[in-house]
Amino acid sequence: MNKDPGDAWRSAAQRATQQLRACSAAPAPALAPRGEADEKTLEERKVAALEAIAEAARLWTQLNKLDEESVEEDEDGEDEGN
Repeated sequence: MNKDPGDAWRSAAQRATQQLRACSAAPAPALAPRGEADEKTLEERKVAALEAIAEAARLWTQLNKLDEESVEEDEDGEDEGN
């Protein structure tokens, strides 16, 4: 896994985008591996898209939590200095 949170977020967003495209009405999404899109039902593609969105949301929440903790640590450090 990449250490840069921005890279991790971009990767999760890209996966979610690919899954959403897989749920489109197109017979074979451009980003899906050959034959894989034809094997999945519409419901399976919807579930996969929702799972990708849930993963992106989980990652977004995790990254925001890390940012909040970083801000709190900075504020604590400033309070101790005064």
